[in-house]
Amino acid sequence: MREIKYQKIDFLIVGASYQGRKNFYYNLAQEFHKKGYQSCVLTGCYEEYRQLKNQQIYCLYLNNLIRILNKIKNIEEKASQIEKKYNIPSLNNFIFTEKCYCGEKDNYLIKKAIICFEVLEKLLMNLQPKCVIQNQGGEIHRRVLHMIARKRGIPVIYFGESFFPDKMLLHSDEMNTLTEYKNIPWDEVTDNQKREIEKHIEDFVSQKSIFRYFFFKKRTLIEFFRIFLGYVKNREFRNLRIALRTKFKWYIIDNFNKLFSVFLYQDYLKDEKFIYFPLHVPDDSQITIRNPQFYDQASLALYIAKMIPFGYKLYVKEHPGSLISVRDKRRLNKENSIVLLNPRINSHLVIEKSKAIVIINSTVGFEALHYSKPVIVLGNWNLKGKGITIDVDNIFNLDKAIKFALETRVNPEKIKAFLFSLKESMYEGSILKKNIDYPLVVQSLIKKFNKSKNKYFEE
Repeated sequence: MREIKYQKIDFLIVGASYQGRKNFYYNLAQEFHKKGYQSCVLTGCYEEYRQLKNQQIYCLYLNNLIRILNKIKNIEEKASQIEKKYNIPSLNNFIFTEKCYCGEKDNYLIKKAIICFEVLEKLLMNLQPKCVIQNQGGEIHRRVLHMIARKRGIPVIYFGESFFPDKMLLHSDEMNTLTEYKNIPWDEVTDNQKREIEKHIEDFVSQKSIFRYFFFKKRTLIEFFRIFLGYVKNREFRNLRIALRTKFKWYIIDNFNKLFSVFLYQDYLKDEKFIYFPLHVPDDSQITIRNPQFYDQASLALYIAKMIPFGYKLYVKEHPGSLISVRDKRRLNKENSIVLLNPRINSHLVIEKSKAIVIINSTVGFEALHYSKPVIVLGNWNLKGKGITIDVDNIFNLDKAIKFALETRVNPEKIKAFLFSLKESMYEGSILKKNIDYPLVVQSLIKKFNKSKNKYFEE
């Protein structure tokens, strides 16, 4: 293997282990270059690495850095050293998200984490970046870079949600903490600003738009073949096996799930009193990093159903992008107080008719605020604790929280003030739309970086 040549940079842009939006990292790197900054893209995707190299973008391929993976010895001792050095309570929990993504064995992933810490420590020493930029996600290399950077006092910027058009949150920790949020009372908001927020709520409710964050082009079989061939040529047989396994799951198992589930869904809303509980994508970092205690969402739904008052139903709806297993659906259907909705039903319609919404950390909670519905939050959600939700810190008290929610009237002005305050804390631009304004996004990243320059992130 050739010796890797390093150069000092300003921004380390961290890619994923799989192909994302075409030219996304290329455009980011180009914009940084135009503004006089040096950047490097670290990617775990061979196809992306090859494209960036062809486009003359300074980039590094993660798998070229960790090829000695299987040579690690004294795993238990090295894992213990890393846990102590980086104050990680459990490496088993640290690797949990990638285990969910890829279905790999714990022993392999622990070894991968160990070598990632060793290799990426040296990488940051060689590159000396002033800032690390990455998408939200729980791949091991992302989490490792976050830990190393914070220990070295290097700011980490995560792309966050776009709750408003052409606006985005920029976080600096894995919990997506709203560090720049400041509550602005409604009586301190100008008349023009009030009208803007009221117009936003009116449009949001009338349009009933669902958050759609992904605009990736569907691949053809030929494109998949090229990707698999790339893995073979680069002797990445483990990645090839993972790709084949996940594609099989997506195209075979999930299609069977959809076909069989037709007999388990209710396709309309009855005229009855109900509480709404939306399910999350099971393997998403919103659950596996920020709320792993609620990974078994079917069991959680069964528990919630036992906490609702007599005479109410619990309406459960899967995330349209990822279905729970048929086995879990059957478990839910056996409970008389649970109604399993077809995931194609628009969440706005369910929110409108519901008496309250229970969430872990779903964007459905944000949608429900626009309808002035009581939102009960069970998990770690970045909008929690702002005085506009009913927060449950001890799930034992969920029945009391639900009773309180059903008896409490939500203050619309408080919601409006929150939405205005949230919007004011956000940055211009968004990567979660079809046509990205890259100059605006990079300008906001630089603005966020400048706020944290020479300052250790305490978020």
